[in-house]
Amino acid sequence: MSHALGSALAHVASTATPYTELSAPFLTLVPGDGASVATLGSFTGNESVSLTDQVAAEIDMVQFDLSEGPCWDALTHRDTILEGDFHDRPSHRWPVFEDAMRERGVGALFAAPATFGPFALGVVDVYAAGRMAVNEDQRADIASLAQAVGRRLLQRTLEHNEQGELPRLRRTLHQAAGIILAQVSVAPSDAFLLLQGHAFVRRQPVVELAEHLLAGHAQLNSRGELTETR
Repeated sequence: MSHALGSALAHVASTATPYTELSAPFLTLVPGDGASVATLGSFTGNESVSLTDQVAAEIDMVQFDLSEGPCWDALTHRDTILEGDFHDRPSHRWPVFEDAMRERGVGALFAAPATFGPFALGVVDVYAAGRMAVNEDQRADIASLAQAVGRRLLQRTLEHNEQGELPRLRRTLHQAAGIILAQVSVAPSDAFLLLQGHAFVRRQPVVELAEHLLAGHAQLNSRGELTETR
């Protein structure tokens, strides 16, 4: 792991880092001029969470309004997408979006999905005024950092949802987290996040889902996806 990636991961992972400061570390990993972190889709809704500048904000708004662009494809396919030259070598995958980028003086855009387990939470966009080239090591670094951002975005979503059952029934939750740890290769703290995330998606109390896991009525596969067993 490079020093730049290690520093960026530490910054993003720290709960002392405000959500509004999650985008800037990406500019230490690829040659961009600005970046954004946004939630996207039905799970979290469309919202800019962190922006380095006004151009990054406009890029987000265009993609929100059009429902097309690299960020949507990156999240749908769970893969990084590079549009390296809007001016001279456009891909023509998103004609209206590409026109909007040229009008704003944006030359290139790199998008990476921000996910956590089975949850598609948002996207990181890095733009450049000119052309942009990204090598495989840089792609891998951005993907790793975007995954760390996905974890923070899930935390943010759950904080806003205010799950009220957690302090009252810790034993049930700890036991359910133990089951998740046996089924999915994650850290103990991430087992709680998976439990909360699935409860949020199902609009189900966390404790109720925990009890289903304890009773064997539901289980998680190795990818963290939840299935009913009864």
